[in-house]
Amino acid sequence: MLSIGGCRIALDLPAWPAMVDQQFQISNATADLQIRTCAAADRYPLGQRLFQADQVWALWQHERIRSIVGQPPTHAEPLWVLQQTAVDTWWLSHDPSISAAEVLFDYPGLQLILIEWLSAHQGGLLHACGVVDAGQGLLLVGPPGVGKSTSARLWHSAGASILSDDRVIVRWQANHLWAYGTPWYSSAGLIAAQAAPVRAICYPSHGQTNQATSLSSAQALRHWLPEQFLPLWNPIALDQALELADYATSKVDQWHLAFVPESEVISYVRQLLG
Repeated sequence: MLSIGGCRIALDLPAWPAMVDQQFQISNATADLQIRTCAAADRYPLGQRLFQADQVWALWQHERIRSIVGQPPTHAEPLWVLQQTAVDTWWLSHDPSISAAEVLFDYPGLQLILIEWLSAHQGGLLHACGVVDAGQGLLLVGPPGVGKSTSARLWHSAGASILSDDRVIVRWQANHLWAYGTPWYSSAGLIAAQAAPVRAICYPSHGQTNQATSLSSAQALRHWLPEQFLPLWNPIALDQALELADYATSKVDQWHLAFVPESEVISYVRQLLG
């Protein structure tokens, strides 16, 4: 069984443990979601296409069965299909050229399932570096190139835990925003199956000096939303995700952080946050 962001996922598929860091693997727990495998010949009809995400995947529906379909333009048939037959149950079929574990962890299959589940549980997936320093969480949110992986290395060298340098789960729980580690990482290769209450959210950029500027919630929201993985295909889940974004940017301190990629930025931020 797998645990990511507080979601416990039972995986009935071969060889998946080799694809995921052991710290995200658990046993003897009640599953929130189940993912099972089936042959392509046994899957339900796809029905009507409801949503197309570039050329990576599409959402289809036939009666009560929803299907997430991965079909690159180079393939005449789907490369992989995830079909939801119950609120907590998905069936995975795939082309023999890839494994079931690859669909979930190398392709966006598992992340798409999680995004919807998290929306219903006051959570979301965020393009961010998550830091846990002295028990407090710090989020460094932004697109590629702003310094998330660089920051992860600096903070890790200073003794902090890194939840991920690329994708972090956030959840609003007991009137606090919490950050959770995920198994997905970028160039720093740093992850941790930990969680911490978020003390502050920074939107980093490379600068000539270390300089933090406080942001209003409206200013922060403009930085946050492009980095939250929004369930655009599901109006109810989208409303829930936007509510989380509003909480995150209005209830937690928000900063733009221009920084020099050297160790001095760590003491600067620690002093800033008290």
